[in-house]
This record gives sequence, structure tokens and C-alpha cells, in this order.
Amino acid sequence: MSSSTSPVTTSQTFRLGDIAEVTSGGSAPQDPEDFGGDTPFVRVSHLSPVNFSISDCDYLTATAVSRHGLRLFPKGTIVFPKSGASIRLEKRAILPYEACIASHLAAVLPNSELVDRDFLFYYLVNTPLAKDNADGYPTLRLGDIVQLSVQVPPLTEQRRIARILSTINRSLEATVKALEACAIVKRSLVAKEFDLSSYSTVSFRDICDILSVGIVVRPTQYYSNEGVIALRSLNVREDELDLTNSVRITSEAHEGPVAKSALRPGDVVIVRTGYPGTSAVIPAEFPQVNCIDLVFARPGLSVRSEYLSRFLNSPSGREQALKAKTGLAQQHLNVAAVGRTSLPLPPLDVQDQIVRRLRTIDRVLVGVRQRKQVLEAVLSSAIEELIGTAA
Repeated sequence: MSSSTSPVTTSQTFRLGDIAEVTSGGSAPQDPEDFGGDTPFVRVSHLSPVNFSISDCDYLTATAVSRHGLRLFPKGTIVFPKSGASIRLEKRAILPYEACIASHLAAVLPNSELVDRDFLFYYLVNTPLAKDNADGYPTLRLGDIVQLSVQVPPLTEQRRIARILSTINRSLEATVKALEACAIVKRSLVAKEFDLSSYSTVSFRDICDILSVGIVVRPTQYYSNEGVIALRSLNVREDELDLTNSVRITSEAHEGPVAKSALRPGDVVIVRTGYPGTSAVIPAEFPQVNCIDLVFARPGLSVRSEYLSRFLNSPSGREQALKAKTGLAQQHLNVAAVGRTSLPLPPLDVQDQIVRRLRTIDRVLVGVRQRKQVLEAVLSSAIEELIGTAA
């Protein structure tokens, strides 16, 4: 790093190496005895995939740190992946505590007399580093990182920009935590509502009028640019359908050779392969729809469709689905296994109450997710606007 420490009073362009120390971590210890101490050790996998935070860490013994010659980086060090496929994710984070870091992470320690730490962090967030490393084993060389050009406004302006962006980011982090808390509440509520000991149990085959499977033999022969939507596994999410990348089959096929897999509103579609047991209900706005390689159930009069679907997505339902998987190369769920699945069957009015309670927490989750998406968009735009026009 340059020895110059004169404060920046006008906008200037620096090499990153002139305003910060740029280095990397050390090789990760492998011996189990090296772990279980008090010193945090941060790996690439510990950088959060949803925000600019460190989501977890390992802990090393003092002996391991000394034996492996690992450096203890101060709280506030900027870190990001410098080797491996993870550099393409363009993750950035700030160490929230003193920690050793893995060799796959670069570390940037700003000179506080020249550059504000948070400003430099957001500058790096706004600077793609992986675009020239698309081929082969992706690597960011420290020598290249040091040469990175950084446009630096006066410190007062840096701090103003950093305050604005940090305020938005704190709101985003709080929203992410709220989303995680809501997800925990939902899991707890679902587990409670579908406790198998609460009511007498029945099998799916006893309460469904139809249990069958969608098109499995050469479904592509029926594909068409127009016609009837045919759902596949990737379209079925927990308690909802996602029509992104959906396909269509001809109306003639839907009404003819594959009419037996035609679905009605209220039918429950169940994933066979990939995430077996994941299910959703066909809504009323889908009067004509078919399915490909999905199990589908048509509930009888004693059970509500949404109750059935939500049970399959519960821990009890998912556990049974996982146990029922067959096949080695590509495990899947078959119709017979779904038919054997047991579920508690309360009266219809109790089923309705359970569904209403779960819908309530779902509405909260949707609201928090939407807030998260808005804040992500606001932060991204603010970074681009403020960092892009700072110099």
C-alpha cells in the first residue's frame, strides 16, 4: 500500500492497493482436533447468499491458528471470494468480528485516512470482478485486485454516501431476519397443526376419488406453442404453482390420448422426482390443465383439497414421502406410495380452520418477501446511482 496518507479533498482515482491493504487468508485446517476453540474461521460458504453478511463460521483452537500460521483479521475487514466458482456470485461481506479466513477469500483493509470503509465496501459491491474469469477455473489474482481502479470522492462525501446506503442495508437485513423468523413460526405452526396424534388417521387411497400419474411416455410428442398448460415438477412449489417455464400440449391431445391426466380445479398435484411430496392445489382459474410426470389426487368429500396439499408439505407428510422414494439413479415417488401415506383427518370445519390459520401466516410471509424484494431493488439502484456518480 502507498505510504501517502494525505486526506482526499477532491475526487481522485486510486489503485485499490494505494488506499487499502489487499491480501488473502490461509489454508483451512483439516484435522478435527483443530476445531472447537474460540477463534472464528470464515470460509467462502459462510458468506450469506441473501445479503452482505457472514451467516456462520467455524471455530479454531489457538494451537491450530498458531500451527497453521493463520492471520487474525480485524472486525470490519472487507472479504470476497477470489477463487473457485463462487467468485461468479460476486459476494461481498464485512467481518462482524475478528476472524481468520480461508485462502479462497480476499481481504481488503482500508486506510481510514484515505477512504471510508463502508464507502469502499459498496464501491466493491458495485464493481463486478468475475466478468473476465468465465473460462476454466475462475481465479482473481491478488496482483490484479491491487490494480483495481477506484474513484474516490472527498471523505465527507464518502461518508454521506455510506450513511445512506448503510441505512437501506440495515432495513434489508432486518427484513431478512423477519423473513427467517416468519419461516420458523410457519414451520412450528405446520408441525403443530398436522400432529398425527391429534386425530384418527386415514390413508390417501381411502379419501381420494382418484390417485393417478400424469403423462410419462414421450410427453414431448404432444408439445405445442398454443393449447393447454401441462404442469411439470418445476412448476409445483409448496402450496402454489409457478408457471415460469411451463409448457403446453395440443387441445386434441388433452381431450384425447392424455385425457386421463386432465386436471380439475381442486385437484392436488404432487412432485414425483427432485423434491418428492411437494404439492399444490389446482386453482379455480385453471379450468383446463394437464400434467407431466406428476402424481395427482382428486380428494373425496371428507377432505379439503388445500388441507390435503398442506399436509403433504408438512414435516409429517414430507417424511413419509422421503421414506417412500424408489429407484437408485433418480429417486421418485409413485402412486402406490402416495396412496399409503397416512394423514390425520379432523372434521371439515376443523380442516377449514387449519387452512385459514396457515393462510394467515402465508400472507405475512408474502408481505415480508415483497418488502425484501423492494429493499433489494432500492439498495441496488442507490448503490449504482450514488457510487456511479460519486467521482
